Amino acid sequence: GKVVYEDLNVVDIIKQHTNRKYVTLTNSCTDAITMMIEATVKPGSEIICPAYSYYATASAITRAGCKPVFVHINLNKVDVGPKTKGLIYVSLFGNPMDYEAVKDFCKTNNIICFEDAAQSFGASYNKIKSGSAGLCSALSFSPSKPSPTFGFLGAMATDDKMLFNQVNDA
Repeated sequence: GKVVYEDLNVVDIIKQHTNRKYVTLTNSCTDAITMMIEATVKPGSEIICPAYSYYATASAITRAGCKPVFVHINLNKVDVGPKTKGLIYVSLFGNPMDYEAVKDFCKTNNIICFEDAAQSFGASYNKIKSGSAGLCSALSFSPSKPSPTFGFLGAMATDDKMLFNQVNDA
């Protein structure tokens, strides 16, 4: 059957699909990632990100005044230094990553887990919906994404009220 959202606005739809409490709309996923980083880590910090991803992930890190640390997908071979404050995991091509492994890695290394779910909205892995993982998630909606739209839209989704308020007050 066809899913119809006649009485819901886009924020409610995103909340429903991500199981998140708070959603902020942005003009792009890149801006959502930048806002997430600016609200949580200091400029000059290092943020781990995949070596193979769309350039916007690393671009958002540098826009926030931080340094991207490019890694391959094997978390067992990632060196976390004293300046490392976060990790952005990216679910490419509609395929979410094993969030539990990423969450454990971040917890073990005392760093923030960010999710770039630009290309995987609506997908899930082990019953964890894309856009519902980490401290916050960045989402993207455009004609080329899994949830196509007639224009471009980004969103930040989180369960952290202080982070939501901080991003909205900026």
